[in-house]
Amino acid sequence: MMHRLSRSGKLLPAYLVLCVLLGGSSSGGAIANAALQLLGVGILWLAAAYPRKAETDQGVSHRSLCWLLVVLLGWIGLQLLPLPAWLWTALPGREPVAEGLEMLGNTPRWRPLAIEWERAISSALAFIPPLAVLALALRARRKTIMAGIVSVMAATVVASIVGAAQLAGGEDSALYFYTITNTTASTGFFANSNHFSTLFNMCTALAIAGIEPEKRPQGGEGSFAWMLWLVLAAFFLANTFLNRSLAGLGLGFLVGAYCLLFFVGRIGHRKGRWTAIGVLSGIAAAAASFAIFAPRSLTESLFFQTTDAGSRTYLWAGTWEAIKDTFPAGIGLGNFRWFYPRYEDAVVVQSNYANHAHNDWLEFVLEGGIFAVAILALLGWLIFRAWRAHLHGHLIRQLRLYAPYVTLAVVALHSLVDYPL
Repeated sequence: MMHRLSRSGKLLPAYLVLCVLLGGSSSGGAIANAALQLLGVGILWLAAAYPRKAETDQGVSHRSLCWLLVVLLGWIGLQLLPLPAWLWTALPGREPVAEGLEMLGNTPRWRPLAIEWERAISSALAFIPPLAVLALALRARRKTIMAGIVSVMAATVVASIVGAAQLAGGEDSALYFYTITNTTASTGFFANSNHFSTLFNMCTALAIAGIEPEKRPQGGEGSFAWMLWLVLAAFFLANTFLNRSLAGLGLGFLVGAYCLLFFVGRIGHRKGRWTAIGVLSGIAAAAASFAIFAPRSLTESLFFQTTDAGSRTYLWAGTWEAIKDTFPAGIGLGNFRWFYPRYEDAVVVQSNYANHAHNDWLEFVLEGGIFAVAILALLGWLIFRAWRAHLHGHLIRQLRLYAPYVTLAVVALHSLVDYPL
């Protein structure tokens, strides 16, 4: 059945829609996440059992992506590799754990590299859906990939309608699907409004790229399809500002700059150069005006609080100290929530607890150590190679091909203050 869906090109769009509808919470949606992971296992088996050469230009070779996958799986496997007691105890960050085990009467024994290996296994399962999407995209036809993008946009439109209904229903709205969620903002099918704003920003960039067709219609007759793409881009960008996410708003300026530069690129090179300077100056002025005339929204945000246990700066400082104490071994994938409390100030901490560092880059390095740094470096190199392959050609075509890199930039930058990575 899945093989027939794959051959028809319907599996990628269908699975992407399910990811948007069901994958909105890392902890609150256990059953939904399990369903996505089981489907992902089937997709990965399908890709291995029925290999097919890709018909699209990804800008990076399959072999390079396979090496990235091998490094990633090798790192996960290494975390579960049992180590002798003397070696495990000698690793950075293990001394307090070993002392606690001895106080409980547990004699030293072989233990995996990950301090809590059960958490490493459960967190490793979260890699399955993105790997399944990657496997489908690598073997997909161009039309199938386009159908997948359109399907994500359609699901996001539906989610935005749900978000509007959530705001209309107030904090007690039955349309909030998770117990722990942002009840004062629109979340759609997500639990976190910040992550919902990330989706809006990504869809905005992709919709803008659809305005300029790669092949113009014959006969000189234009198409009204670009108007639909423009309306979609404006709709997603407006929802970014209505989402009430400060991080999403900041990233909205970045995506807005890309959108305007896309239209600037349609003007002649000489005019376009000065128009681009004006556009970027206007974006900078708008961002500065927001910071000046909306101080309340900024000062009330957790980013600028320095004494609250839930503030970003407080979490980053503690995470950095933990990295220094455990590098290069790391603590193991998924171990942050269990390991971080020892770096919290007992005077500051009250009823809140840190489930994430609110900086995915720091959290990943804390959990993976030197291996996480190597994985991120390899991933960055692959993205750079793909981007470099798209440097040549007409300016409009370059800007159109930059849309996927804008979406990657949105996730990467948002990961500095949150955990969408």
